[in-house]
Amino acid sequence: MKQHTSRRRLTAAAALAAATAAAVTGTLLAAPAALAAPAPTAASSGEDLPDLAVTREEVPAVLDFDSPDDIAYANWEFNRPAWVTLTLTHTASGKQRTITDTVAGTVWSFRLRANGDWWDGLAGYSGEYTWKMTAENEERTGPGVERTGTLTLDRPAKKRVFDSNGSEDVLVRDAAGQLSAYDTNQLRFFGPDKPLTPTVLSTEWSGYTLTTATGDLAGTPADDVVGMDGDGTLWLHQGEGQGFLPRTKIGTGWRIYNQLIGGSDLNADGRDDLLARDTSGVLWFYASTGNATAPFKPRVKIGGGWQIYNQITATGDLAGATGGDLVARDAEGVLWLYLGKDDGTFTARRLVSGGWQQYTGLAPFGDKNGDGRVDLYAIGPDGGRYYASANSVNGPFKPAEQLHHLPDALNSGTVF
Repeated sequence: MKQHTSRRRLTAAAALAAATAAAVTGTLLAAPAALAAPAPTAASSGEDLPDLAVTREEVPAVLDFDSPDDIAYANWEFNRPAWVTLTLTHTASGKQRTITDTVAGTVWSFRLRANGDWWDGLAGYSGEYTWKMTAENEERTGPGVERTGTLTLDRPAKKRVFDSNGSEDVLVRDAAGQLSAYDTNQLRFFGPDKPLTPTVLSTEWSGYTLTTATGDLAGTPADDVVGMDGDGTLWLHQGEGQGFLPRTKIGTGWRIYNQLIGGSDLNADGRDDLLARDTSGVLWFYASTGNATAPFKPRVKIGGGWQIYNQITATGDLAGATGGDLVARDAEGVLWLYLGKDDGTFTARRLVSGGWQQYTGLAPFGDKNGDGRVDLYAIGPDGGRYYASANSVNGPFKPAEQLHHLPDALNSGTVF
C-alpha cells in the first residue's frame, strides 16, 4: 500500500465537520440543509478510494431572478471528498468570478441566488453565462474531473440600469469623453475600504455639448441616452445592457437648447419623454413615440421663465402625485419641486430647501429605501449625498445621508 494511504482515511464525521465549517466561514459556499452531510465513502473502512467521479449534478439552465424561491443552488455530489473550483463568466461583459472550496466533502453547493440578491462578484448581471467546475480528490493526487455548461440569468429590464445588473446607475461623462455607469448600490453601501467599480459604457462622448438619460425610448434591453453635438444634431444611443447600439440621428436644429432633461413619463402613456429648455428660458415638452428613428412627437410649449434655473432634473414620481416630477435649482441654491400632472405640464412650484449650490450635479438614484418613490443623488466637492424620498409633496426628501466615496470623475464630470 502507498505511503499516503492513511491520509486518505477521512471519516464521515470529519467531512461533516469540515462542511459545517465552510457554511460558517463562507456564506457563498453554504449548502442546503438536505445536502450538508457527506455520504459515507470507502475511506471509513480503510479501503483505497476509487478515482474521483461526479455522481450527481444539478445546475439550472435558466435562473429566474424574479422567482418566488428565495434561494437557488448549483449542486455537485462526488463519490469521495473533493476540492472544487467553479468559474462563471458573463458572456456579454466578460466579467468573471472564480470560487474555490477550501473544505473537503462529498457534496458541494454554490448559492446562485438568495433573498433577491446575487453573489458580489458579478452582482447578478442578466444574460448568458458559461461555467466550468473542476474538482480534485482531497489529497490533490490522481485524475480530477471537469464539467462545463451554460446558464442564463433572466431579470426584467429596469429604469436607469445601463449594465444589466439590476441596480440603478448614475451616469457621468468626463472631460475626456468617457461615459461611465456608477452602481448606486456601490455608491451608497460601499465603505471607504472597498473601491468602486464603474462600468465604462463608451470612450467617444467628447463630441457632445448636451446629454441626458431618456429612459427606454424604443424597446431595447436597457435605457437610452441622447446627445446633442456642436452642430445641433441630436443623436439617440439605444442601450443594450453593456453599452449602446450604433447611434441614430434623430434631429437637427437643437442648438437653440441649453439643457435637455429626460427620464420621466410625463404624459402617462408608459413611455419616458424629453424636456428641452431653449436659450430664452422657454421649456418644451417632447412626448415619445416608441419609434427609434423618430422617437419624439412635435414639441409642445410648457412655459417661459425657466432660465432662472441652473439645474433641472427629471426624477420620476418623487412625491406621490400623478405624473413624473422635476426638481429645479435656482441661482441662489434654492431647490424647487414641480409635480407632474400626467399631461406634460406641472403644478406650481413648491419650495424644497436652500443650500443646494454646494452640489455640482444631481441625478435620480432609484428607490433605495423601498417606499416606491425615487430618491436623489447629489455630488459636490464635499462629497456625495443620498436623499431618500419622504413621499410628501411638502417635504420630498429625508435628511441627507453622507456617502463614503467621492470619485473625481463624478465631481468634475457631467452627471445625469
